Amino acid sequence: DILLARNNTSFATYGESLPRVNFGENYNSGYEVEVTHQNQIGGFYYNVNAQISHNKNKINIADDPGQQPAYLNAVGQSIGQIRGYKVLGFYADAADIAANPANKLTSNSSIPGDFKYQDINGDGVITNLDQVPIGFSNIPEYVGGLNLSLGYKGVSFSILFQGVENVSSDLIFYSSGTNQYYDQMLGRWTPTNQNATWPAMRPGNQSGGNPNETNNDFLLQDASYIKLRNLELRYALPKSWLNRIKIQGLSLYANGQNLKTWTKFYGLDPENYTNQALFDNKRTTYPSTRVINFGLSAQF
Repeated sequence: DILLARNNTSFATYGESLPRVNFGENYNSGYEVEVTHQNQIGGFYYNVNAQISHNKNKINIADDPGQQPAYLNAVGQSIGQIRGYKVLGFYADAADIAANPANKLTSNSSIPGDFKYQDINGDGVITNLDQVPIGFSNIPEYVGGLNLSLGYKGVSFSILFQGVENVSSDLIFYSSGTNQYYDQMLGRWTPTNQNATWPAMRPGNQSGGNPNETNNDFLLQDASYIKLRNLELRYALPKSWLNRIKIQGLSLYANGQNLKTWTKFYGLDPENYTNQALFDNKRTTYPSTRVINFGLSAQF
């Protein structure tokens, strides 16, 4: 059982939050696989290790209001399932805005170049009731890694790849206030560029809210990635050389961390973006630090 406060199905006039009770129920399934192989041929040795894990969950019982449409319910969805609006395109002009359902998500009226959202429930307005499950959650379903190490005599080499799959994160498109805009704005919608890739320019925190800055299937992106997490090359000087200077061991090495990321995500770092749930937090999210070291290790 999952502890839940059943506030969604209680009377709003009750006036207090209800205590948590054993009510929710989730179903989890998955697997973990790890394979290791190592061998030595003369002075050459190698070790290969690969791991992959898969986790899938589904909410079986939740505090869903009985009167809301089924597509708004948590039951049947995975934990952390992202919900948002379906984007049909951009408004072309004032006539296009007038011919489509009114956007009531903020107090600001739509302008040409804004997102045109799908009216899911067909009530003639765009509200929170038009949100549907989109993408995956910010928790990856697949996590894997591949580690290879090998050596010959005094030379050793190791490399580690790590990646995730089936995970989503929304892209930060608008800047905060008067700060510098993201480079996507170079391809923004304008009256003379109506085939643009990105919507029209708006301040990121304008008074009354930005109708484009929502969870939607345009800004929600595949945050899967593969990273070259660690790499090291090391050379240990022969002990016969070191005996003369009374040193037990001396190695030269070069290593690095977070050297390369392969991803379709249009942003700084899909790994760190998926760890932040709110737009404002993501605006201050830094990518993983790339580290390169050169060094000398001595043992006396």
